[in-house]
Amino acid sequence: MLLFLICLTFALPANAGEIKCDVAVIGGGCGGCAAALQAARLGASVTVLEETEMLGGQMTSAAVSTMDDRGLTRTGIYKEFLDKIRAYYKTAGKNVSCCYWGGDTIAFEPLRGAKILHEMLADAGVNVIYGVRPVSAAAKKDTVVSAAFETAEKEKITVRAKIFIDATECGDFIPLTPARWRAGNSLSPKIDKNGIIQDITWVAVVKKYPDGVPAQLLL
Repeated sequence: MLLFLICLTFALPANAGEIKCDVAVIGGGCGGCAAALQAARLGASVTVLEETEMLGGQMTSAAVSTMDDRGLTRTGIYKEFLDKIRAYYKTAGKNVSCCYWGGDTIAFEPLRGAKILHEMLADAGVNVIYGVRPVSAAAKKDTVVSAAFETAEKEKITVRAKIFIDATECGDFIPLTPARWRAGNSLSPKIDKNGIIQDITWVAVVKKYPDGVPAQLLL
């Protein structure tokens, strides 16, 4: 899986020590990708900073790719994404409803979803940096003006932007800023880490190996 994704990763720019843009989106999940696409289409220069090597958040990295939207939310950027999913599997001769109930549901392989999101961002001119996490933020008069990020190799990247958007799955960036923030049913600074609002959904990806399961996957 990682070998497939590495070939998709945008390389860090030559001046990776500092990046300047209009909008910095921290987190490349569904919400982060949508925000980045819309901002870029409105003419802003946009950088997405994703901690993992995969776009899409829970619907790809967590394999929750059997979408149960039931059709009422299939508009705008989300519809564009679904149209690309349908087009890919139509060409491959596959049914996007084969993994769920009914004939109007959508299911896709996590790697395919991540690749399509990557292509959509690239087409919009969005710069994506993988493998970085936020470590600090600097603000002036309650406005975030820059943020520091770190790679797995402990290399530092400074991002200066007019707007910062925390689109991480767990709100990793906003606690570094002066902004008030909410987690579950609690509000900062009194955050209750047990104040969750939904139980965890455990997911597994099933793959068929026509020639048998590879030896390295056997216990």
